[in-house]
Amino acid sequence: MTTISKPAYGKWKFDLGRREILIVSCPDGKFVLDHPWGVPTVILPERGRWPQVAPDWAKNDWDELYFYLHNWCVATGSDLHIGGYTDVSGNLCDAQVWPARDG
Repeated sequence: MTTISKPAYGKWKFDLGRREILIVSCPDGKFVLDHPWGVPTVILPERGRWPQVAPDWAKNDWDELYFYLHNWCVATGSDLHIGGYTDVSGNLCDAQVWPARDG
């Protein structure tokens, strides 16, 4: 599993999924953001759209999530795009995390 979770990311944990997704989790729950691989980019809905698409438990967390997600993107070399029409998926049935690499 490719996981980058440090105290610097607060309560948030970010896992790369197998299908160009980023699995975002915290003690309150999980959701999925788009993470296209051509140019590694995480797409976060705009602050104004966030309450419409975020899970109920995360509706007030945009500022905190943005802060820690930005730090994660810098650490992993991913771009962070704030997108107007992207959605957040709470359906993790197809979300598979990449296995850890040995060595």
